Amino acid sequence: MNYNKLDFVKCSKYAFAFSVIITVLGIVTLLVFGLNYGVDFKAGTNLDITVGQPIEKAKAEQLIKDAGFAAASITVGGDNNSRLSARFDSVLSENDVKKIIDTFKAEYGDKVSSEENTVDPSIAKELINKAITAVLIASLGIVLYVSLRFEWRFAVAAIVSLLHDAFAVISFFSIFRLQVNLPFIVAVLTIIGYSINDTIVIFDRIRENMRFAKLK
Repeated sequence: MNYNKLDFVKCSKYAFAFSVIITVLGIVTLLVFGLNYGVDFKAGTNLDITVGQPIEKAKAEQLIKDAGFAAASITVGGDNNSRLSARFDSVLSENDVKKIIDTFKAEYGDKVSSEENTVDPSIAKELINKAITAVLIASLGIVLYVSLRFEWRFAVAAIVSLLHDAFAVISFFSIFRLQVNLPFIVAVLTIIGYSINDTIVIFDRIRENMRFAKLK
């Protein structure tokens, strides 16, 4: 395919349409449902259990109910669907976790293994505040850098582009109800870095072309 003859401007309207759809859906889902915070940002306990053989989600839910608990969400995966991840909105005690594991061992034997991750409410609140602060500081630094290297109009365009790229990821997580944990913040910051890098490259080329252009 000869990309030199490809009309990128004509194709851009499809990209704009897709971007508008994702943005609108993201805003609606955020206002209605919000983000699906994982255990890193929401106090509670996340329990990963490996049973050594395939297990269905309904079976896992029933075993947890038999132990006297109800999980906020359960996902099954791993090799041959032998691993499940159960998230509880409340913080489980050591005895609570033991009851659940004993229930699974009674069904699948001593080959059952588990991994527990518990977040205290105060720690969850602190993580959210630090994550928001990190994103704001990164955005402010980018604004100052672009303003000094180019001019304020370029900075405004860079920030609009930056917010669009970051919000697109947030929209996908909100629409498909994916869990928002610490790796999500890392991913957003990484996208911000790549976005501003591409923007700077494009702005450099625009500035070079403007030297030979007859400005009006």
